[in-house]
Amino acid sequence: MFEFEIQSKELQASDVPPAVLSSFTCEEPFERSILAWGEHCIECAIPQCYKTCDLYEARSDLKCRRFIDGIVKIRMPASYQGYITRITFKTWGELWSFGNARVYSRAGAVEAVYRFFARVAKLFPSVLGLGYWNVPRLFSSFCKGVVDAMRALPIGREAEYFLIQIYNEESRVVTYSLKITNEPEGGKIPFMKLFEIDPGYHEVLVHVSEISERVDLKSRFSIYLVPNIEDGPVTAYFSLVHFVRYARGRQHPCSAKNVKCVVWDLDDVLWEGILAESDISSLKLRDGMRDILRTLDERGVLQSIASKNHPDLAMEALRHLGIDHYFLYPQIHWHPKSRSLKTLQEQLGLGMEAFALLDDSPFERAEVKQNCPGALTIDAVNCQNLLAYPCFGGSRDEDSRQRRYYYQVEAKRKEELESKFKDEYSTFLRGSKITLTLSHPDSENADRIHDLIQRTNQMNFSPNRYSREEVARIIKNPDLEKWVLSAADRFGDYGIIGFSVIDKKAAHITDLLFSCRVQMKRIEHAFLSHVLDKYRKAGAKHFKVTFYETKRNSHNAKVFDDLGFERVAAGDGVDSFQFLFDRGIPREDIVSVLER
Repeated sequence: MFEFEIQSKELQASDVPPAVLSSFTCEEPFERSILAWGEHCIECAIPQCYKTCDLYEARSDLKCRRFIDGIVKIRMPASYQGYITRITFKTWGELWSFGNARVYSRAGAVEAVYRFFARVAKLFPSVLGLGYWNVPRLFSSFCKGVVDAMRALPIGREAEYFLIQIYNEESRVVTYSLKITNEPEGGKIPFMKLFEIDPGYHEVLVHVSEISERVDLKSRFSIYLVPNIEDGPVTAYFSLVHFVRYARGRQHPCSAKNVKCVVWDLDDVLWEGILAESDISSLKLRDGMRDILRTLDERGVLQSIASKNHPDLAMEALRHLGIDHYFLYPQIHWHPKSRSLKTLQEQLGLGMEAFALLDDSPFERAEVKQNCPGALTIDAVNCQNLLAYPCFGGSRDEDSRQRRYYYQVEAKRKEELESKFKDEYSTFLRGSKITLTLSHPDSENADRIHDLIQRTNQMNFSPNRYSREEVARIIKNPDLEKWVLSAADRFGDYGIIGFSVIDKKAAHITDLLFSCRVQMKRIEHAFLSHVLDKYRKAGAKHFKVTFYETKRNSHNAKVFDDLGFERVAAGDGVDSFQFLFDRGIPREDIVSVLER
């Protein structure tokens, strides 16, 4: 709810630039909070300031007018609320509301009722002229009180994010401050966030967990949004400025996806300013960016670059800032950024849904969104919130901390293969001295096993996504043979790269998966040959594998043909393969297998 009833203008959609209207469209359904936004002053000291402040301008209720024309309502049926607002902030002007972090499925209906009574209340100043205690002011105060009271009621659900939908009409970047604080503050440090809003449309999305670290959202709190200006009024358009929770089954990408690689733009995103217009020695990382890069790296989230820049100059700048080592296969050229993501997809062996592009250009985000379906695109204004978003949670185990290292070693392998061996791939593999080590799972590597099961798609022979509790039960089951697979070669260590579960009595692999880091290295061939030899010596007559085919893993079924398995059953994407021990077991002598 915006304060429309206090001497504010109304406009039609035809009075607003088309670029503004096309930005505020209703696409993603969600539940939202009910807030009562009004104009306020950051230096408010009523009632003394009404007499002493040179900026005082009386509204119809004698309070101070800090927005030119008030909160201007613009009818727009295609938007979330059926309208958007235009606010022109004067010096010291701020948008304020009591807080309520609970969200409601019927918030739209409440808004409709409010708008009806707001139209009625707006008639009273001109009809009756009740002065200071006029009907619009009483109605506005009543709405604020309702919002404050609803905060404590056990209705609705807890929010996930605080969302600001804003269109910056200025031709310059405007920095906004978001402040959320308990009332009274009582010496507590409030939640504060700065956002640099470029010209055009942006969505600022702050995870509630980040706010609740500073603010008790169950006690009374207030929300303030203010532009940091010194040189005249600033105009912006708003749609939603609310706590939100995305609808069940259609969560916001930042809560639903599991991002494996963050792809950064450079200018005005990773660092402040434009490289082509700056001296490298004067470049400065954005506030907090070094910690964000380090933390994502520790969580095992890979990182790369997609920037339209001079490649040598950009790499020199990254080295100057001491962050070049974080980025795998940086894509720095003048081609479309969708090409950059597709190149990274090929180099890293990840699905497109594993990527997230951080970019400040709506054009670049739209180009990637259209040409790279599945990739997440995020407005760079949200860069500083990344660590709070669930999709960037990564993993906390030691193997994840080494993920970048594993990919960097793999890059060295590729470089030597391309430079020395060309098409002699088998010769190269033998010269790499690959060793596969099989060990039994325990409490120390259980988290890594769980992480592999949740993340692996391309080389996963089974659809099972076991929980940590289920992994623990599998480890303890004496009827199952469990193997944790690790690999290394002369270039470096891969770490834990696979997991297998075998029903010992049936001689049947029920689960088998490998990290995509070892794809095309014949490791799956070496493992299956080793297991076949082991069960043949134990007296088994045959050995079975169940393979669940998907679009992502279908090419991995070739291993069964290579080793001489027979397909004994097929249907609905599930294939059963059997190896009879009346034949020899193929051996390639490419990968050495050690069993601990």
